[in-house]
Amino acid sequence: MRLTRPTTLALAGLALTVGAVAAPTALAAPSAAPTAMGAAASATGADARTAAPLDSCDALLVDSAGVLSAEEARRVTEAARSFRSETAFEVRIRILTQQEAPSLESWMDAQEAACPTWLAADGGFRSNLVVLAFTTDSPTDTGETGLYYGAQMPSDMDQAWPRILADEINPAIRDGDWDRGITSGLTAVERAINPPSRSGQFAVVVAALVVVLVGLVGGGVAVGRRRRRRQLAERFAAATAKLDELTLPLDDQLQLLRRDTELLREAVADEEETRGVAPAERLLREGDRILHQRSELSIGRDRVLEDRDLAAVERAVSAWEELASSAATLMEKLTAEQRRLADLVGRLQTVRERARDVPRLAEKVAAAADAGERDGFVVTTERSVLDTVGERLAEIDRLAAERRLLSADERLTALVDDLTSAHKQLTRLRRRRAALTTLVGKLQEATAKVSDLAEEAAAALAELQTGYAPSLWTDAATFVSAGRERLASARERASAAESALAAGDLGTGERHAEAWRMDVRHARRVFTRVIKRLGRVRQLRDAVPRKHADVAARLDRLQTIVSTPDVNGSLRAKAATLTSELKALDIHAEQPDWITLNRQLTALRSRVDAAVREATRARAEAERRHREAYLRTRPRRTTGFSFSGGTSRFSGGTSRGARLRSSTGRHGGSVSRSSRGRRGGSARR
Repeated sequence: MRLTRPTTLALAGLALTVGAVAAPTALAAPSAAPTAMGAAASATGADARTAAPLDSCDALLVDSAGVLSAEEARRVTEAARSFRSETAFEVRIRILTQQEAPSLESWMDAQEAACPTWLAADGGFRSNLVVLAFTTDSPTDTGETGLYYGAQMPSDMDQAWPRILADEINPAIRDGDWDRGITSGLTAVERAINPPSRSGQFAVVVAALVVVLVGLVGGGVAVGRRRRRRQLAERFAAATAKLDELTLPLDDQLQLLRRDTELLREAVADEEETRGVAPAERLLREGDRILHQRSELSIGRDRVLEDRDLAAVERAVSAWEELASSAATLMEKLTAEQRRLADLVGRLQTVRERARDVPRLAEKVAAAADAGERDGFVVTTERSVLDTVGERLAEIDRLAAERRLLSADERLTALVDDLTSAHKQLTRLRRRRAALTTLVGKLQEATAKVSDLAEEAAAALAELQTGYAPSLWTDAATFVSAGRERLASARERASAAESALAAGDLGTGERHAEAWRMDVRHARRVFTRVIKRLGRVRQLRDAVPRKHADVAARLDRLQTIVSTPDVNGSLRAKAATLTSELKALDIHAEQPDWITLNRQLTALRSRVDAAVREATRARAEAERRHREAYLRTRPRRTTGFSFSGGTSRFSGGTSRGARLRSSTGRHGGSVSRSSRGRRGGSARR
């Protein structure tokens, strides 16, 4: 399967760990400097002795042999990141001593066992993984270079990898230039994955430019940097253009808002000034901050994209983008605040005029009340607002005279709302009477049902008190008592509402009906709670013993796991503690608290499951160590042919060249596949 080149450069990557693996002290030996030798296919007389620890499995680069300087390691890591972005393949680069890996083939076997992230879900080699592995020279043997890859790699690589090792990587490493050898190898692999287009002169020119840039900066790093810089330039242009477009109207909006706040300050008394203009002042401060920050950013605006540090360019571009976003948000808030202030100032300027309209509205209310009385209704509630109109108007006039216009406007608005509501209620008396009649009928039905619930709740409480622990029914008794009180109150409210409805006093009837409804709702809720409590207890009475048996079975499994000698003693102690806690839970008590027992068993089961997972991991780790020990000591059998200096020769038995390992499915000097899906191979330098 051939992969397409991603359209965007993915900058997020796995953690960089350079020099994260140290050679074991017991096996440490000084490595010889790289020497110029012909490439020979790899075969060794011993298996790999050391696999990278788990915490280095996902590092792009691990140089445990220490052949790279800090700057070289940085360039190699950048090239690896660019490779990953351009190809969608994960890459791992490992530089080892021959003491750590006498054979790269065996080291790869051990590394797969140690690194789950190197494997696919089916246990085979990860399909989009590329591994470049090296061993340094020793006094007696030249080092190996290995290139391994998964099933997603194009099939052409099966013929190309020996040439890449012989022509691209090994010559530079024999010269001691590890940086160039590794980055050139990554570039060659990338060309195999994403071959350059041959259609059109433009494609040829672009391909030539890419090759030149790769040679200058050590691999595909330059391509990724150019793409990232171009994207940053596009973002920077968009952000600055947006902010430039917003700056002039933003400044105008701030000036208009300042004018409106001054108008409001002039209209109201000093003690009301802060309350009226506080929201506007917060927005003005925010606007001034944005304009100042834009001015500060503009000082170095022309030099932002000239910075060679792309991380610094990214930070500068992000600052411009955030400022543009803040300016756009502020513009919306300024518009809304201007509308609020304009409306407020307009209302304050008309307080006295609007107050003069109140008597006419009061007359309309009085006329509607008189009409309702003539129709046989009692309108005492609705008419009561007329009793306070004069007093409230006098207060509004006093506040306006003191220039406390915000308070005057609030009180005037409240008075007008009360009069309007009273007039509306008076003009809807017949519809209100029909609605109240319907509501009373529904409440009577609901009260009857709640009375039945009261009896059911009392029976549930009696069963809880006789058969279960007091902790289960103490609060239930309180609920039943409270429910009975609310039910009695509901019956009183019902009588009052029915009497008011019969007399035509709709205001009083509606008030009592609302209180009646609230009493019925509360009584229903507490009675239902007690009934559900009994149902829950009955359910747990049957479920808790089963849960207890389930936790016991999980503990048995835990005991089986921790009984193996490979599991440490702390896990055995934890298992013993959990067993003791389970035994302490008495599910056969005369009056058990099933709710508490269920909660305790749930918590205990979670802890047991966590202990089982921990013990399972510990046992798996022990099995992995045993497997690695076996891989280091098992007899080795190799056949195949050697690869040296771009030519091939066949050799029987074991050799120091590349060998066929059909059990792993990776290609060395030979080309073979297996269900494990690892391809590629290694060669001596």
